[in-house]
Amino acid sequence: MNSADKKWNGLGAIVVARQSNDKDGTTSTEAQADHIIKKLAAVGMRFVDKEMLDGVSAVAPARIKQLLRKLFERKQKLNDFDVIVWQVEDRATRGGGKFGMWLEHEAECHGLKVYFTDSEMDDQPYAPVVRVAKYEAAKEQSVGNGRRTTQGQDLAKKKGFFRTAGQTPMGCNRLYCGADDQPKFIIHNVGNGLQEQIDFKTKVVIGTFGSVGKKSRNRFIKQRNEYSLLMPGDRRQQRVVRVIFYLRYKRGWRGCKIADYLNRLKVAAPRGSDWSPRQVESIYENESYTGVSYNNQTYSGRFFRRDKEMGFVALDRDACELAMKKTFTPKLRPIDDWDRIDQPHMYGFLPRDVRDLAIYAQAAMWALRTDPTRERRKFNSHPASDFMFSRKLVAKQDGETLIGTISGDDIPYYRHPRARKGRRKRSIYNKLIAAKPLHEASVRLLADSLLDQADLRDRLTAFVIEQRLSAQQDAPGVAELEAERDELKQQITSTIRALKGAALADAQEELERMGTRRNEIEARLAQIRNLQQKDLRTVEQVVDEALVVLAEESGRLLALSAEPLRDAVNRLIPSLSVDMYTKEVELTIALPVWATAAKPKLRNRSKKAEKEVCLATSSQSPTGGWTRVIWTRFLCDYHWTRGSHTAEPCYVCRRIAA
Repeated sequence: MNSADKKWNGLGAIVVARQSNDKDGTTSTEAQADHIIKKLAAVGMRFVDKEMLDGVSAVAPARIKQLLRKLFERKQKLNDFDVIVWQVEDRATRGGGKFGMWLEHEAECHGLKVYFTDSEMDDQPYAPVVRVAKYEAAKEQSVGNGRRTTQGQDLAKKKGFFRTAGQTPMGCNRLYCGADDQPKFIIHNVGNGLQEQIDFKTKVVIGTFGSVGKKSRNRFIKQRNEYSLLMPGDRRQQRVVRVIFYLRYKRGWRGCKIADYLNRLKVAAPRGSDWSPRQVESIYENESYTGVSYNNQTYSGRFFRRDKEMGFVALDRDACELAMKKTFTPKLRPIDDWDRIDQPHMYGFLPRDVRDLAIYAQAAMWALRTDPTRERRKFNSHPASDFMFSRKLVAKQDGETLIGTISGDDIPYYRHPRARKGRRKRSIYNKLIAAKPLHEASVRLLADSLLDQADLRDRLTAFVIEQRLSAQQDAPGVAELEAERDELKQQITSTIRALKGAALADAQEELERMGTRRNEIEARLAQIRNLQQKDLRTVEQVVDEALVVLAEESGRLLALSAEPLRDAVNRLIPSLSVDMYTKEVELTIALPVWATAAKPKLRNRSKKAEKEVCLATSSQSPTGGWTRVIWTRFLCDYHWTRGSHTAEPCYVCRRIAA
């Protein structure tokens, strides 16, 4: 052992072996690891463990960073190795010199060394400079591979040998033809990772490819003088596909409903698991079942993409994207760039009426998706925030609160929580409550009720007189109330801090009782403080001003945006319930006594952002003490004309109590 190798003697090493393409197995990484371990023994290093990266491309630095993060965490926790070992520089990264030197520097910052067993520059002068050149050469080799691959695909397309691309759709086989356009054999996917090669004339299995497992390897590879077309395959899968197309294009069902239907019938998905909505959508959106397929629809390359005129063009990717992204999201090309491939064996796969509907719907779908001016769909991470009565609308049958949901047609509904677990035959909980008609009816009721001056005047007058009399009578002292409030505050705080888990859950009822009492005290204190600033207005003047305020608010209700409208409706409608069978909604409107409050005098804002505090909210309702007096009740009858596309569903409302 020479002096240059002594510095590695006794150090623990983790071996990293990598190959980009593992379709033919893992022999490459196994051979790499075996060779590296032998080299370690020659320099006196101790083998600790190995990391096998099968099917991992080093062109994307993000993939190598994921491995480094894992090794750095192991170094910090176990500290059982000192060196990361690769065979040569291009096995570590093909991301270029900047990333290669960052890799070595970051390893040193974590107390690790980087060693290449087949590199001769470890201890030579200017070794980092030479290594940068090797990293750049590895990157340029990847760019060249991408260029040649894109050129080869374009040439194969022009010669007619690049036709059917992508995975074989469910219920289909691939028919392979030679350069003379004569059928040779069929490739049938068994379903467990294996493929059967079947002679076209005799229909006898003449070969088997693939492997059983999570990732199938050694699958059939098309030769350069062959091309493939789709043809009908397994009869049972054909039947499932036809049912999906019928339900989508004849019955109007969407992916979620069809997937639930298939799962309830215990129909297995292509890989044997339950159906997901996206799996169903990928089938009824596939044009191959209508007798035509398209190539060149998308591109997701790192360096190049195919082009009709030039053959291929370079992609102007940002350097940050190349460093951070493992893969690039496929982007749709314009429809004019697509290559239409006829699949003559698939013309009769679907019934003619279903096929015609599918062709029309799929053409409209792609026209919309490729339109650059179309409005992008907004994904709301909190969809319930768009619904005014989510978790407030109560089902009369069992007292459960309904939640907001959006259907496949982007129509908002309220549904029962039981509907999440799947539809049950003839269950009333399968019914959906249309949100838009209910919202419109509720807002109209509120606007009309706020203009009902005859009833409002009498009720507001009685309320003002009652409040003034109660304020003058047996009001306890402020000091006594403040002392009780502080004591309750201390008890609540100490209980929450001292208890955890089940003990805290057992004390929840007592905490709610103390919280309710404290809110009552806060409301009483606020009332007393308001009385100290005497309201010199007469009762008639208070009521007249309140009616003016309510008339203005009723006009504003119909023009409010979603969030303030939801807040206003929640204050004025303390409760509402729905009959899941008839869809009738009964709602109560609270007396808007907040309008009787005197308007504060305008004053200059202080530097500190002070906020006016309203009356405390009770624990039973978020609407507060100002609107808890029930004023009137309404019953809304749901009207819907089945099968009508012109008349929208609506609610016809009437007052049932006061």
